[in-house]
Formats: sequence, structure tokens, C-alpha cells
Amino acid sequence: MGTGAGAEDFLTLRDAQLLGAAEVVLYETLGCSAALSHARHSATLISVAKHRGIITGSQDWIYEELARHKEAGKRVVRLKGLTFALLGAAATRLCICVR
Repeated sequence: MGTGAGAEDFLTLRDAQLLGAAEVVLYETLGCSAALSHARHSATLISVAKHRGIITGSQDWIYEELARHKEAGKRVVRLKGLTFALLGAAATRLCICVR
């Protein structure tokens, strides 16, 4: 899921519900702080930040983390700082989570 174009607090009600139900949230630091306030307090929050020249994890590592937590039976959300569907990555992430 992604925070809306131009406003980090632009989420649908469904987005907020999914964040509240997620047990694991993989998130970017840019533009996600308001959205993270909807995550449950017991959720595992994993930063996959790419900012100021520091990359927490490669894209392959992020995909592996999504799959690992999903296979462990966890409810997982990948939170992007932009509407990621517009960036062309939605299909890849969805396929990983559906496997």
C-alpha cells in the first residue's frame, strides 16, 4: 500500500484497517510517519529505508522478507511513501505475497 500522492496522511479507510491488522509492516521512512500511526502497537516494524544514500536492504531482500513473514503465517503490509502502484512495482509485490 502507499501513502497518497502529495500527502503522507492520505490513506483509504481500508488502508488504515489493513495497517491496524498487520503483524509485520515493512516501511520506508520518507512519507510514512503519519500512516504508521495506524499500525497496531504490537506490530513488528521493519524499516526498508532508502534515504541519504543509506540503503537498509536491497529490493531482493525486501521481497524475501515479505515472503518469509507471509510463509510464517503473519499478516504483512509493505508501506511505500508514494502510491507504489503508479511506480510499476505493485504486480511484483502482489505476486510475492500471493505465492
